[in-house]
Amino acid sequence: MSVPLTGFSPEDLYATGMVEEYQRTLIARIGAQRAADLYRHYRKKKQEANAKSPVPDELPWPTATDDPILADAARAVVKMWYVGAWYGLSPAAEAKLREAEKTKPQGVAPNEAFMVSPEAYLNGLVWKVSGGHPPGGKPPGYGSWQSPPVPIPAPATGSYEELS
Repeated sequence: MSVPLTGFSPEDLYATGMVEEYQRTLIARIGAQRAADLYRHYRKKKQEANAKSPVPDELPWPTATDDPILADAARAVVKMWYVGAWYGLSPAAEAKLREAEKTKPQGVAPNEAFMVSPEAYLNGLVWKVSGGHPPGGKPPGYGSWQSPPVPIPAPATGSYEELS
């Protein structure tokens, strides 16, 4: 599900080393059942779209009318991938999640913003997209300022396979 959300290939996402940590964070924040629902949403949309177009960014996001928790969770996952932080759910989605917790408790963590880990900051996709580096984390190297920046390659488009 992170491929259509971020626009990056599975290889790029796994290269960050953050896949498992982000999965644990998502499950801790919205519960295993809701995380599985979000994954199933994208799996179903990919199957529906395969006949039309296999381009990942053409898969629709869950909407607030579909399920406000999934819509907010999808946005939170994107932010987590790009900047390494969990920003939480909207108040409406949070209220709905807490209501669901009363009937089917999953031990969902509080809805608060936090940095996932120092590695999440260092490996945020924002640095790859901007062609920059995280200040204080991955310096570009001595004397690198004297050369013009390397052009950022255009992302590949086309079919992809979700890694399970």
